[in-house]
Amino acid sequence: MYLLAVSLYSTNMKIEAMQLAQTALEGMEQNMRRGPEHLTTLKCKALCGLLYSKNGYTKEATALFQSTEESFESFTKKADSLAAQGSRRLTPSERVALDKIKELISKTKTAKDTMDTRRNQSKETVTSTNAPDTDDDLGTV
Repeated sequence: MYLLAVSLYSTNMKIEAMQLAQTALEGMEQNMRRGPEHLTTLKCKALCGLLYSKNGYTKEATALFQSTEESFESFTKKADSLAAQGSRRLTPSERVALDKIKELISKTKTAKDTMDTRRNQSKETVTSTNAPDTDDDLGTV
């Protein structure tokens, strides 16, 4: 489902992709073999956050973005710790997955910042609601 969500996102079908990504994420987080800190789960979580943001769900996107960043940091610290002890090191495919997660987090952050900027600009726009008192104020000749 995650790969289908990625495909739908790449074809600009963001709402359908978001629904699939949500379903995939729920399943991945409950999967005992993967769990919430597995790289595929983190990629799905980052994609879901990006799709929330692109579809205008900023509150959900922000929460998911923060959660993804925390899980990502936790994973990288754990991986660095294991590598420093001379234990298991990340495989090339795991490094590629980490880069993909970083990219999705960056895109989510950029999309969130863009939406915040647009929201602030629309709040700053001032429109006049004053109606003229008489027809003379309309400037008719």
